[in-house]
Amino acid sequence: MLPEISIAPRMVTNFSALIKPSFKKDLDSYLKNRTPVSFLSELRTNLQVSNEPGMRYNISMINALVMYVGTQAIQFIRGKNNSPSMSSIAHSSHMDIFQNLAVDMDKEGRYLFLNCIFYIYIVEPDSRY
Repeated sequence: MLPEISIAPRMVTNFSALIKPSFKKDLDSYLKNRTPVSFLSELRTNLQVSNEPGMRYNISMINALVMYVGTQAIQFIRGKNNSPSMSSIAHSSHMDIFQNLAVDMDKEGRYLFLNCIFYIYIVEPDSRY
């Protein structure tokens, strides 16, 4: 085991600042209206920085995206006076993004995405807010 495995990663509190402004504009639009329709098909490309295995993706951007979409989903649900549940989020634009990341990414991207969810929502659930 690596000694570093016991050290929790630092969380950036202003994670939305790590999302490029042009991408954030399309992200916010997709979360509200599911437009532009090309958003999901271009999502993986927007997260890629290289074609070199092990270095394909902008990890900070994936982490910021997962945090941002997750917090926006919670605000959306609470805005409708619901409590988070499968039925309240299953067919939302937020889940569209998470499902797309889980299905459309290659092994490396899927690993980074799921690792981020595992850390944020299971290991450090209080870091979400």
